[in-house]
Amino acid sequence: MSSSIKIISLITVLFTTLCIGIVSARYSDQTLEQRTRMAAGPFLSQPTESAKRIINDYFTEVMHGKDEGTALLGFEIVDVNTANLQDIKVAVRLNYVNGLHLPTTNYSIILIKNHYQVKKQYCSYDGIPESPTYGSLIGCTYERSDNGISIQS
Repeated sequence: MSSSIKIISLITVLFTTLCIGIVSARYSDQTLEQRTRMAAGPFLSQPTESAKRIINDYFTEVMHGKDEGTALLGFEIVDVNTANLQDIKVAVRLNYVNGLHLPTTNYSIILIKNHYQVKKQYCSYDGIPESPTYGSLIGCTYERSDNGISIQS
């Protein structure tokens, strides 16, 4: 092999490696919500099916990824309410590895910068077995874009 072919081959390999590294770094910098979002145009053509797809992608990644550290075994989309396209509600039932089955919880899909994505939330449930409200939803904390939080029950 001539030296010019070796140099071209080396440059091609280095360029390919650099491109893969850039794409991987960009992907890893995105939040779970950003990785599973959808552009507004395609979303609005079929809002119910698009909302289901976003939720499916979101919880599938939670189950198989490292985000949130959740031992999620499965999930079921129970209902989708698209009456308000600024805050679409998707009722989801989560099942965990330890057999814990939590009540159906609403997740919001909201429009942020021309993309629809899951609104990040942290929910608390009554985990005291002797409690008369064991397993019930206590409340959810939502992240907001201004770095504040709001609590809703």
